[in-house]
Amino acid sequence: MTALVDISGPAVTPWMLHRAWPGSRLTIVESEGHGGPEEVRLAREAIDAFAAAR
Repeated sequence: MTALVDISGPAVTPWMLHRAWPGSRLTIVESEGHGGPEEVRLAREAIDAFAAAR
C-alpha cells in the first residue's frame, strides 16, 4: 500500500514493484500522506494475513 500524496515515496515506486511481483496486491490510499491511519490499518491487515498464511 502507498498513499497518493506521499511526496517522500511517490506511488510510481510501489506500482513498479507491484507489476514485477506476481500475486502482489497494491492499494493506494488517495486521501493520505505517508503513514496516515488508513495506510497503517491496511499495513497491519496485510502483515497479519501474511503471517497467518505462513
